Amino acid sequence: MPFYSYIHCKPDGTPFYVGKGDEVRVSYKKRHHNNHHMNILLKYGEENILVGKSECSSEEISFELERGLIKRLRKMGVPIVNLTEGGDGTRGAVRSPEARAKMALGKIGNKWNCGREYSTETRRKKSRSLGGTPVECTKDGITLKFFSISEAARDLGLNAANITNHLKRTGEKELLGIKGWVFKRVRE
Repeated sequence: MPFYSYIHCKPDGTPFYVGKGDEVRVSYKKRHHNNHHMNILLKYGEENILVGKSECSSEEISFELERGLIKRLRKMGVPIVNLTEGGDGTRGAVRSPEARAKMALGKIGNKWNCGREYSTETRRKKSRSLGGTPVECTKDGITLKFFSISEAARDLGLNAANITNHLKRTGEKELLGIKGWVFKRVRE
C-alpha cells in the first residue's frame, strides 16, 4: 500500500496543514482534534480546500517528508496549524494483547447495567426523578395507569410523541384518542 505526505492549502494556495497517510486519509480533510484546522475548513468550505500529495515508497520516508515539510514551512514563516513536528503517527504499532483488550473495552462502553430489569417501584421512582409524566389510559371501559408516557407508548405499541400531543390538546373539543385510547395526566 502506498504512503503519502500531503499538504492542505487554502483556496489561494497558502499551505496550512501537513500530514501523512494512505490515499483515504489524504482525501479526508476533517481533523476534529485540531480546532485551528476545523476553523479553516468552516471558513473556506471543505470543498474549496486544495490538497497536494506526494507518494512515498515507505512509511518511514513519508514520516521524514512530513517532518521536513513542517520544519521548512515554519522556517519560512508560513502559519501552519499542525500541533506537532510531524512523524508521530501510530500506523504499524504493535500493541500487547492487554492493551488491545483495554481499547476494545473502551469501544464497548459501560455494559454493567445492560438488560437489567427494574422493579415497578424502582421504575416509578426513576420516572419521577427524571420528570416523567404519569398517565392514565382508557379504552372500552378499561383503564390502565403508567408511570410515564414512554412506558405507556412502549406497552401499548404507540408513539410517545403522539401521546404527548394528545395530552396537550386535552380540554379542547372531544378527542377521538389514539387507536381508541384516551389519555389523561395523573397527579400524584
